[in-house]
Amino acid sequence: MRVAGIDYSMTSPAICTHIGKRWNFQNCKFYYLTSIKKLGKKFHKGQFKGTLQPKKHDNDEKRFDMISHWAMKRCLKFDFVAIEGYAFGATG
Repeated sequence: MRVAGIDYSMTSPAICTHIGKRWNFQNCKFYYLTSIKKLGKKFHKGQFKGTLQPKKHDNDEKRFDMISHWAMKRCLKFDFVAIEGYAFGATG
């Protein structure tokens, strides 16, 4: 089964994907958006992949659109996709 989970933060979104019949951390890949240059690369033999996003956007709508395209590109081939509920500015 191919499963993806999305933390759809508007500032630092992340996706965890898993392919395999049984749960195994080695079968997971993690994707995230970052504005920090040194984090915009692959780590741990490609299991973690950071994508560098622009620090400035023309407006929030363009930034949200870019984030949604980034997420969709990584989740289209999966059988099940779950999205975390949004916290609307929660702290702690």
